[in-house]
Amino acid sequence: MKDGDEIKKGMHVKIGRLGTTDGMLINQRHLTCRRTGITGVIDGWVPGHGCDVWWVRHDRSLDIGAYCFTEFMQVNPRKVDFTAMLKKKLTIRALFQWIARNHNILKVLK
Repeated sequence: MKDGDEIKKGMHVKIGRLGTTDGMLINQRHLTCRRTGITGVIDGWVPGHGCDVWWVRHDRSLDIGAYCFTEFMQVNPRKVDFTAMLKKKLTIRALFQWIARNHNILKVLK
């Protein structure tokens, strides 16, 4: 992203090149889960820290990473094919695991 003013809560993003976290005074768990190539949804922000820190809720995990706006780009939301999922004979456990992995997508579909 070129400008932090373009970022809105609920925006779908993909993490690009990671920068330094030296100025971020953030809980370590939000720094250790940072990965290049992950997609997710902007969940909020904290001003300061050398640049604003944006919370990105990762799509395929329950992690929330802390990123600078220069480390991600906007992408279109991933579409879910529910019919393909329903054709599979899912167990209840597998269904709940799928929901846990894709909870961000379900929020967008409401």
